[in-house]
Amino acid sequence: MKILDIKNLNKIYDSNNLSKQNYVLKGFELEVFENDFIVIMGESGAGKTTILNSISGIDKIDNGEIIYNGIDIAKYNENEMSNLRKNDFSFVFQTPNLIENMTLFENCIIAKNNNIENKYIDELFERFGLEKEKTKYPNEVSGGELARVSVIRAISKKPKVLFVDEPTGNLNKKQSENVLDMLKQINLDGTTIVMVTHDINAATYGNRIIYVEDGNIKDTIDFELNIDRDLKYNKISEMLNRHRW
Repeated sequence: MKILDIKNLNKIYDSNNLSKQNYVLKGFELEVFENDFIVIMGESGAGKTTILNSISGIDKIDNGEIIYNGIDIAKYNENEMSNLRKNDFSFVFQTPNLIENMTLFENCIIAKNNNIENKYIDELFERFGLEKEKTKYPNEVSGGELARVSVIRAISKKPKVLFVDEPTGNLNKKQSENVLDMLKQINLDGTTIVMVTHDINAATYGNRIIYVEDGNIKDTIDFELNIDRDLKYNKISEMLNRHRW
């Protein structure tokens, strides 16, 4: 079932100056289906983060449609969009941005919806091997642990769609694998994920790889479920090489 349908998305910088309109996105289109794990790749400046921020409602678009469950959320006012982000959409960024004077557990509690019990957050910490760290403060744990807590915080409200921007950019190989394994488990549980990354290894966790250039899709690879990740790596590398990555 289609969960997001992005049609003719346009995003302009300097839109107040008609003589200097710069299209970051021009006619961008994408279909996202339930349980997809979509990975957006491309060179710096290709529009990856702009795409993520636009379809998630962080940034306002200039025109186009963002159909979520049959409703054009591009027409939402800020209050409606805020409610959507509070209930259905969630985010994982490269920087965890946890509140320093709250414990890791408290950081996740304040992000959840009122109808979700604290016990569920306990279960997430236990499931992802952080139960011993939950009473610690952000400055008392490693960068890898902070990154994993930021994922727990993001899924504490049981979102329908999780938007992820360069989650492994500041992590070493082992820390990256821990975060990506978490994301894959969340996806298998039923959460749709749209992730931006420059890391080929991170991209192998997705089922659909999109290469973006000048704000538009130039290439796509769809992988069958449970395909070998080494094969994925080779296929993604070939795609990037075609575009002189």
